[in-house]
Amino acid sequence: MEITKGKTITESLVMALQDWVRREKLKELNKKILKAPLNYNTAAEQLRKVNRKNDPS
Repeated sequence: MEITKGKTITESLVMALQDWVRREKLKELNKKILKAPLNYNTAAEQLRKVNRKNDPS
């Protein structure tokens, strides 16, 4: 109850379990990203040209 700041033991357990579930989901997401990282097929110079072309100023 000290760490979770829950008023009751039940509330503290619920908060701890919710935190655990969030952490597990993040772990799984990190594993997926490691297996298949994001790839950008556009070079930086090409992106700059597109940005300059679409710049309204």
